[in-house]
Amino acid sequence: AHGQGAPASMRPIPQEAYDEWKTISAPTLSNDGRWAVYTLTPQAGAGTLVARATSGNTEYRHDRGYIARVNYTPSGRGGSTAPPAAVTADSRWVIFTIDPSRSAVDSARRAKKRPDQQPKAGLGIMDLASGQVTTVARVTSFKVPKDRGSYVAYLMEADSGAAADSSGRGGGAGAGAGRGNAGGAPPPASSDSSRRKVDGTMLVLRDLSSGTDARMANVVSYAFNDSGTVLAWVVSTKAGTTDGAFARDLKTGA
Repeated sequence: AHGQGAPASMRPIPQEAYDEWKTISAPTLSNDGRWAVYTLTPQAGAGTLVARATSGNTEYRHDRGYIARVNYTPSGRGGSTAPPAAVTADSRWVIFTIDPSRSAVDSARRAKKRPDQQPKAGLGIMDLASGQVTTVARVTSFKVPKDRGSYVAYLMEADSGAAADSSGRGGGAGAGAGRGNAGGAPPPASSDSSRRKVDGTMLVLRDLSSGTDARMANVVSYAFNDSGTVLAWVVSTKAGTTDGAFARDLKTGA
């Protein structure tokens, strides 16, 4: 361009163009150094999980849903809603959340749906051997061990419809009572405390190497130890009769 200012033929960039500008967020490397994993996040719109090989040209991508949401609250702050993706300690799997689509979120907002009727996030499990992704609907959170193993534990929404494992292999509250409940079963809760309490939701423990699941009902919190040998969880119900802390040996299943 010659002279002062921009040519008359140039048009200003609209807001929609800025919304498409993407940044790399939460980059991480697998423990074996073979994969770089990150999320491409626009200013507003759907994000994309990227798993790129550090040697060669292999790259896998998967939609993370409407993670960069427009904030319609006056003076509110927008930004990404997506927690970082996690690579399992064996460098074989990528675990990440998947938000609902923008159309579903906007439709629910216009309809002024209650929080329990809003579209819910899910979970994605990517196999780095093939790029194939397994999805699980209506998941509130997930955790993986820090230093060992190919396990993931994730907590389901209250109305997800998941049922407890009644075989006893799931290590749920009923199966663990008397064996893993430190201090024994607590007394029934009083009527006052029952009104204040809520039931926990279904916790799923998945062995990614075998594809098998164990389910524990009414869980409110959970954690792996760093070495990935034990999963611990806390059970809470309105009645309080099965409340307690439980632990599962991931090697033996006890």
